[in-house]
Amino acid sequence: MDYRKAANEGVRSSITDALVDLLEEKPLDQIGVTEVASKAGVSRVSFYRNFESLDDIVVAHMASVAERVWEEFPPTSAQGEFRNLVRTFVALRPIAQSLHTANRDALVYRLVMSAITGSCSRGGRGPYGEAVVAGAVFGIYAQWVADGCAATENELYAESAAAFSALQADPAL
Repeated sequence: MDYRKAANEGVRSSITDALVDLLEEKPLDQIGVTEVASKAGVSRVSFYRNFESLDDIVVAHMASVAERVWEEFPPTSAQGEFRNLVRTFVALRPIAQSLHTANRDALVYRLVMSAITGSCSRGGRGPYGEAVVAGAVFGIYAQWVADGCAATENELYAESAAAFSALQADPAL
C-alpha cells in the first residue's frame, strides 16, 4: 500500500470537505485559502500542493458528485443523460446558491458542457448542437437556482422535459 498516496488523498478530502462546509455557510467569494486550510487542519503549503485555487476544488467536487450520479444511474438515452444532469444539480443543492451568489455559475456550465460532450454523450449533435443543449440545460440550472433550488428532482425533470417537448413541437423553430 502506498501510504504517501493515501495520506495525500486524505489531505485532498479534508480540504474539499472544509470548502464544501464553508460553501454551505457563505458564498465562495467570501472564503479564503487560509480559512479553508485552517478548517481542514492543513497548511497553506499543503493546500497549494493539492489544488491551484478554490475554483479547482469546486470543479473537482462537482465532478466527483456527477461521477457518483452517473455510476449509480448509467444513462442509456439522451433522456437518461438529462435526468442525470438534473440529479447532479439536486445533489449540488448545498453549494449551488453559494456559487451563484459569488458569480461562479460558469463552473457549473463547465460541468454541464463536459457531461454533454463527454463519453456518455449520444454523439451526432456536432459542436453547435452540443452548445445548444448545454446552454438549455444550464439555463434550467440557472432558473432553478434563481428560484431558490426549491423544485425537487422529479419536478425539475418533468417541467424541463415538458418545455423541451413544447419547443420541439413549435412550428416556428
